[in-house]
Amino acid sequence: MLSINSELKPLHSEHKEHGWALRVIGQDLANLLPNHLEIDFTGRVYVVRGQGKAQGTSERKSSVGKLLSKLKSRSHTSIEQPPVPFERTYTLQQIQRLGEGGKSRRKNSAQSPDINYLGERLRAVGKIIEAKGGQLIKLTMDEFRVVFTYRESKGETIEEERTTPDLYRSRRGGQLRRFAGKERDIWDKISK
Repeated sequence: MLSINSELKPLHSEHKEHGWALRVIGQDLANLLPNHLEIDFTGRVYVVRGQGKAQGTSERKSSVGKLLSKLKSRSHTSIEQPPVPFERTYTLQQIQRLGEGGKSRRKNSAQSPDINYLGERLRAVGKIIEAKGGQLIKLTMDEFRVVFTYRESKGETIEEERTTPDLYRSRRGGQLRRFAGKERDIWDKISK
C-alpha cells in the first residue's frame, strides 16, 4: 500500500539562490529608501511591496514635489514627508539582468559590503535560508528587524526574526568560513 504524506509539500521551484536575488532586489530598491518592506516569493516571481521616503521614489517630480524640495533646501528645518507606497515584481530573468549590471559596479567599488545597506541585509537573510536548504516564502523588514518565513528542504515551514546586529554576526561568521579564517572586518583593522 502506498502512503502519501499530505503535510510534506514540495518546494515552489528549483530556485534557491535567495542571497544573490535578494541582494539584487535590495540594490534596485535602495533609491526608494524603504522604511517598511514585504517580499513574497511565488516560485517564479519576487513580489515586493513597501513604503519609502518621498525623495527617491520617482524619476519625475510633480510641481508640488519640486516646490517642497526647494523649500526644504532653503530652510534649516526639514519638512517631514509622508511615506510613499510602492510595489514591484521581479522575475528571475529580470534579477539576472539587474545582477549582471550590479556585478561590474561591485567589482569597481573600493567599499566593502555594509550590513546597513538594504541589499546586504537582504543578502544576509537569503544566505541564512540557503544554509538550511530552504526556499523563501515571505519576508517583512522594517528599519530594525526582519521576519522571514521559509520552507526547509524537508517541507517544514519555519519563521525566524533577526535584528540588524544578528544579521551582521551571521554575515561575519560566513566571511570567516568563506575566506578560510582571513578576517575582513574593517572595524577590527581600525581597532588594532
